[in-house]
Amino acid sequence: MSLLDFPDVFIGSTDDGHTFIVINRRIRDADRLLTQAGFLAREHLGRTLYLLPPGTAQDAHERAGIAMYGLLAHTHDLVDLC
Repeated sequence: MSLLDFPDVFIGSTDDGHTFIVINRRIRDADRLLTQAGFLAREHLGRTLYLLPPGTAQDAHERAGIAMYGLLAHTHDLVDLC
């Protein structure tokens, strides 16, 4: 028997340098936290994805850290695919 577990938050990166975040449940202030950190909200297959455009590695790391720190105040159910 298999059991599927869908964490509240996934964070990862793409081959072209974007950092992405997928939120699987409503998290208070998530949109504000992520947009203030520089993420852009995009709809994909009926879901909201947050994308951070490519930049310097240090800048992307800092912005993703700011976003994750804010989200961790609301959930610890997080998977980092980076």
